[in-house]
Amino acid sequence: MTKLRNGVVALALLAGMTAPALAEVQKVSLSLGADRGGELLDGQVFNGFTFEGDAWQVGSDGEASIRKSVSTSSLIYNNGVFDFLGITLSGLSSHYSKPMPGQGTLTFNFYDAAHALLGSRNWTLDRTANFVSFSDSIKGVNAIEIINPRSPYYLAPRLLDLTIAGAVPEPETWAMMGLGLTAMLLRVRRKKPL
Repeated sequence: MTKLRNGVVALALLAGMTAPALAEVQKVSLSLGADRGGELLDGQVFNGFTFEGDAWQVGSDGEASIRKSVSTSSLIYNNGVFDFLGITLSGLSSHYSKPMPGQGTLTFNFYDAAHALLGSRNWTLDRTANFVSFSDSIKGVNAIEIINPRSPYYLAPRLLDLTIAGAVPEPETWAMMGLGLTAMLLRVRRKKPL
């Protein structure tokens, strides 16, 4: 019976120790450096994200850019899932010296680790090289798909950064942590003489 109780205590302690930390908000840079200007990014990893799609390229200013006006590009997080809080981007890459007339819309699809769609957002950008920030709250994101449909005008967007938060423990994790602490307290109490 003692071995069984010790095994249960060990499992509860292990579950409590492996719980993730509380969410920490961070800005993830997507600026790879001007020295990499012109480099194609399909399949490359930077700051924990894999760039997928043949439209990704490092712009002359170093930011990740989508160089094709009709394209689908993805950013896949290599460390599980995160909570999306915002993105900073521009409608045109910096090699456009003057703003162009009109606006374009990008569609952002957010997927979980099982590639189930969590939500979609359409954000409209002026066709300038000025950065604009968009915010939202989408939990449990593993991949962001960016669709550049050339509607009504084409965009050549560049991405400066993402604002994300780390994983937040689920209620089951909190329950296991509580069970682990309770088991520890009972074990310590049992060892004290009465």
